[in-house]
Amino acid sequence: MSISCCYWFTGLSASGKTTYSKLFAERLRSCGLKVVILDGDQLRSIMNCTSYSRSDRLRLGYQYFSLAKLIVSQDLIVIVAAIGMFHELRQWNRDNIKSYYEVFLDVPKDVLVRRDPKGIYKKFFLNELSNISGFDLEVDLPTEPDFHFRWEKEGSFDDVVEVLYRHFLSQDVPY
Repeated sequence: MSISCCYWFTGLSASGKTTYSKLFAERLRSCGLKVVILDGDQLRSIMNCTSYSRSDRLRLGYQYFSLAKLIVSQDLIVIVAAIGMFHELRQWNRDNIKSYYEVFLDVPKDVLVRRDPKGIYKKFFLNELSNISGFDLEVDLPTEPDFHFRWEKEGSFDDVVEVLYRHFLSQDVPY
C-alpha cells in the first residue's frame, strides 16, 4: 500500500516554514519514507518570477499546489513551505489534494522583523521593498488550519515536528 499526502507550512516570511519543513521531512525520511519538499523561494527562482504583486502571487500559488497535487498523485509525501496567502488557494488545496494538511506558523510581526534572515523587513522599512506579505500587502491568514502553531518564546522545533509526526502516524499509513 502506498503513502501519499501533502503537509503545507504557511506563515509570513521568517516564520520558520523552511526550517520546520526540513525537520519534518528528516523525521519522515528517518523511517524510510520518500518525501519531496517544495520551497516557495526555490520554486519562485525556478519559475523565474520576480514580481510580488497579488495576482502574480496567486498565479504562483496555483502552480505550486498543482505541482504538489501531481506529486501526491504519484504516491509520494510532499511538504510545501510557501506563504500561500489567499483563502482561495487554501480552498483549492482542500478540494483538489488528497490527504492535505495545513500547518499555520503564527509568529508575531515583531519577532519576524527581529529574525529577518533575508533582510526583507529591513528593506521594507527603508522603503527599498514593497509588496511585503502582512505589511503593505494584505494576507488572508488561515482561519481553519489543521495545525495552528502560535509562536512561543520557549517553544522548540522538535515539539512541533513531533506533533506532526504523531498526526502522520495516526493516519493509519503502512510503512
